[in-house]
Amino acid sequence: MNKYNRRKQSQKLLIKTQFKYMSQIELSQNRTKVLVKKFQIRIRIIKIRKYKNRWNENWII
Repeated sequence: MNKYNRRKQSQKLLIKTQFKYMSQIELSQNRTKVLVKKFQIRIRIIKIRKYKNRWNENWII
């Protein structure tokens, strides 16, 4: 019985650590997604500015 309990505990611990690791991976993926989005928006703004500078009066987004 004691051995069995110990084994069960170790399994629980393993699952916990796996879950932690997974959640960290997911978090990092989300962070990179957000960074990429920000970067894309920044690029778009820069492009718009260039376009605006090229055609002063009638510029199109």
